[in-house]
Formats: sequence, C-alpha cells, structure tokens
Amino acid sequence: MSELGLPRSMPMPSRTPLPLNKPIGVNLETNPVDVVITKRSLSRLGHYKVPKWGLSSEPDTDLFVGIRRFQRQRKLKVDGLMKPEGPTASEIGRILTQNTPHVPSTKINSKSGAPTPEECDHLYFKVDIPTCRAISARRGKRSAAHCFHSAGTRYGLCLSGRPINELPPLNTWNN
Repeated sequence: MSELGLPRSMPMPSRTPLPLNKPIGVNLETNPVDVVITKRSLSRLGHYKVPKWGLSSEPDTDLFVGIRRFQRQRKLKVDGLMKPEGPTASEIGRILTQNTPHVPSTKINSKSGAPTPEECDHLYFKVDIPTCRAISARRGKRSAAHCFHSAGTRYGLCLSGRPINELPPLNTWNN
C-alpha cells in the first residue's frame, strides 16, 4: 500500500494530464487522491469553491455540481461523471496544462513550510506530467502508467501540505 492507502500496483492512465484511478460520480466508490486533484483542478477553473476549512478527500455535492458546470461550459456530455481518460478528465487536464504559470520555487508558506497550491500545480502540470509524457514516448504505456500514478500521489500529498522536498520521488524507472 502507498502512503495514501492506495495499492502500489494501481495503474494510471498515460494519455491524460489529469490521471484518475477510478471514475468519480454520485454513488461510486472514489479514490481520495482523485477527489482532491479533481476539486483542486475544478477550483482553478472556477467550477468549485474550496471551503474555508480546505479540500477534503470526500466527494461532496459541490464537486458534482462543478463537474456538471464544467461539462456544460465545454459542451461535453453533462452527466456529472469523470472517467479515467474520459473526455471530461482529458479536457480539464488539457486546459490546466496549457494555463499553469511558472511559480518560483521560493514561493513557500513560511509559517508551515508547506508549498502553496500554486507551487503544487506547477510541480504537477509543468514538471511531473511532461516527464511522464516523455517516458510514454520513449518507454511505452506501462512505464508511463507508473509515472502518472506517482505524479498523482505526489500532487495529492503536496496539496495536503507535505513539503516538496519530502515528496516521494517521481517513478520514472519502473517497467
């Protein structure tokens, strides 16, 4: 099991920059990392308001409303469902990969030592995801799946406040 209680062998999709382990939808068993990443991503796109207590790994009504709102805006099938490598996850990832600005590495919350959400976004969308795409092109889907899985885990841990220098390494060598 990984640090987040996920099976280490769980493959991640290699073709979308918003990798999900499981579908996200009403009455579906969800992956906690997927929920946090989806909430953060929808928040960045203006479709999810982060509560004052922060992001939780539990799916809530606002998450599904945000998914539907995003689907409606992008003229996708409005069903409130996000599937791994599906059109909604792919479109969210595509937009965020294009629109994530560079954040200097010195931008860290000095009180807690935790990275800012913007720094986590930069690490995930501008460093980890392009690295995993390159691995996919060079070594194939299976190697890329391990890389995307570790990228999602790193992103979830970063958003939960783990300092960047304490994140697990990006899995770039597992076959």
